[in-house]
Amino acid sequence: MRMRLKRPATAVTILVTIFSLAWISTLAATDAKGSRREAVSLVSLIAEPQQYDGKAVLVTGYALLGFEQNELFLSPYDAQEFNTLNAISLDFGKTDGALRRQWTALFDHETVDIEATFYYPKEAGAKAGSSYWTGYPNGWLVNITSMRLHDFHPRIPTQPPPHTQ
Repeated sequence: MRMRLKRPATAVTILVTIFSLAWISTLAATDAKGSRREAVSLVSLIAEPQQYDGKAVLVTGYALLGFEQNELFLSPYDAQEFNTLNAISLDFGKTDGALRRQWTALFDHETVDIEATFYYPKEAGAKAGSSYWTGYPNGWLVNITSMRLHDFHPRIPTQPPPHTQ
């Protein structure tokens, strides 16, 4: 027996599905306080830092974490050569100490996704002691709320493809 769906029911189902997906994607791009964070590349932050100054961002990069060494690099090669022109400094000042130690142990020398607020030095010639000078002219990430391994590996199918003869 063949069932036939009514068109209005199908249209309603499609609309509900679309709005549900839009709502879920909004939740995924919203932090715990309800403010929106923008997924942005590290290249964009370095090339146009004024555009993202003071904004909550989600950025991916290669992390070097340790004593007086907290940077997010564009690539492992830049980290190896300590090419700070391709890096953004990480400020863990407001991060819980235990969480920071856990992140350092888990994510040092790894490609990570970081949710934080981006700040850019207000003056290119800022002097030592200025609240905007970090030693890194590309800016820094503060109020880091999340750090996780970047998942760039394709998923392995749960079942092997059928064999053809």
